[in-house]
Amino acid sequence: MKDTVKLTSLTIAIFIGSCLAATAETMGPDRIRAELVGQDLQGRMGILRASLRYKTDGTIEMRAPVGTGAGTWEMTDTGMCVDITSGPRQGEECLTFTDNGDGSYSVSNGMTLVRR
Repeated sequence: MKDTVKLTSLTIAIFIGSCLAATAETMGPDRIRAELVGQDLQGRMGILRASLRYKTDGTIEMRAPVGTGAGTWEMTDTGMCVDITSGPRQGEECLTFTDNGDGSYSVSNGMTLVRR
């Protein structure tokens, strides 16, 4: 009986682990547009916190305690490329987004986003 209980517990743990892993999903361009573009977002990366918006006209606005920033974005086949032209973190980078399944999104640059 103990072996059956151990086996059942192990089976349940594996099942739960596979369900949790299955919830994280890299988003395609259509989902990014539908779920993130035009939304007020709160981002965090380490101790940095920022409010941002990928506007529908292809521009980005950011506000953080250390200042504001702006730039442009363009959708790609696998995500979004951004060009930040003002603010503390300027430059170009291409990003992918992962739906974490809990209302948050992981960005390939290390940022986590939530809709406000």
